[in-house]
Amino acid sequence: MKAPPSHRQELALPRGRRARRIESRYINTGYYPGYDVLDQQGHWDQPTWEAIRQRMEEIPPLRFFTRDEAEIYRRLCDEIVGQDAERDPWTVPIVHFLDAKLHRNETDGYRFAGMPPMREAFRLGAAAVDESAQRLFGRAFTALDREQRREVVRRLAAQELPGRKWRRLNPKHFWHHLATATVAIFYAHPYLWNEIGFGGPAYPRGYMRLVNGEAEPWEAREERAALRGGAKPAAA
Repeated sequence: MKAPPSHRQELALPRGRRARRIESRYINTGYYPGYDVLDQQGHWDQPTWEAIRQRMEEIPPLRFFTRDEAEIYRRLCDEIVGQDAERDPWTVPIVHFLDAKLHRNETDGYRFAGMPPMREAFRLGAAAVDESAQRLFGRAFTALDREQRREVVRRLAAQELPGRKWRRLNPKHFWHHLATATVAIFYAHPYLWNEIGFGGPAYPRGYMRLVNGEAEPWEAREERAALRGGAKPAAA
């Protein structure tokens, strides 16, 4: 029987995979300078590598949202996770993956009592947010400045937005679905794995340090690098 490959040894590319790597354009903005989870791609099996390649290289086209709805959700999702295309060196195209989920009619597997189906809820949610922006600031949501958008998101999370359309859509349940989907898409991206020091997929290599919170040999060690948006690290 052959001995399993060393955890520190690069595995051969899985059979059938083209001899190339997923290109990384990551610029560090977190606590793990020099760390890039894509350096581990030689340890992944073919299905895992292909899934991550698609996530990195194949941004889904917009097929469900209208242009106006897509712009509303682009700004909503960016505010929820705190990314800014004009400020940050990279961003995750959340709205495209959210659109793909709705285009496939992929639900969360449950529906709150009184909530419309997922697709209908997101269409109604966009209209309701826009109506609230008009009532609060006299402008469409996409025309608001950053601070005004943040106020709309804050009020949405607190179920405090004005507007008649919220009578047809429970804001608490809509916020739950929107925030859950947004955060799940955001942290499924390898660049965010770099931000939090996540080691990425461990198949077929597996984990070997399972106790006492010890890091695997390939995982990053936390350091205090420059943070996204120029924020200062919290005091130790």
